[in-house]
Amino acid sequence: MPGSTTWHRFFTPNSRIRPDSLKVSTGHKHLFALDTRSNDMLSSPGMTRRLARGFSLIEVTVAIGIIGMMILATSTLLQRIPVSGREVRDQDLALKIARNEIETLRAGGYDVLPASGAFTNPLLNSLTSGSASVTIAVYDAKTKRADVNVSWTGNGSVTRSVLLTTLITQNSGL
Repeated sequence: MPGSTTWHRFFTPNSRIRPDSLKVSTGHKHLFALDTRSNDMLSSPGMTRRLARGFSLIEVTVAIGIIGMMILATSTLLQRIPVSGREVRDQDLALKIARNEIETLRAGGYDVLPASGAFTNPLLNSLTSGSASVTIAVYDAKTKRADVNVSWTGNGSVTRSVLLTTLITQNSGL
């Protein structure tokens, strides 16, 4: 029937609209009304079929794919956290061992520096396949260089190491 408009309600079926709560505006080729009390959208009959269909299969597939990738990324990150914590603990322990040996070498002085080779420390037992060595080399006429290396087997059977270097002079350690 020309000149008449039938309104359809979306989002909350079976609710009543008072005429004083409607705001009517014209959109692009369609006439819309909004129930200001409940933010319900009203539309002309031409839009009813298009909006009532729901989401397409492609939209649902894309949404599921995005959610799946987010879940996969989160689970990968959460699996990595305990490994990283153990690796950081081992690296901190190796650093403590190396720092302790450097301080021992400095405290002993230039004249009592040991020969290059392995050294022991009670904390080495806490590292998987832990080993430690010191290398003493002549830097110049009055200075020696001391390299302290602590190595252990990390995650995935990868050898990790910490290397600290200091110079010790005849007068005092640097």
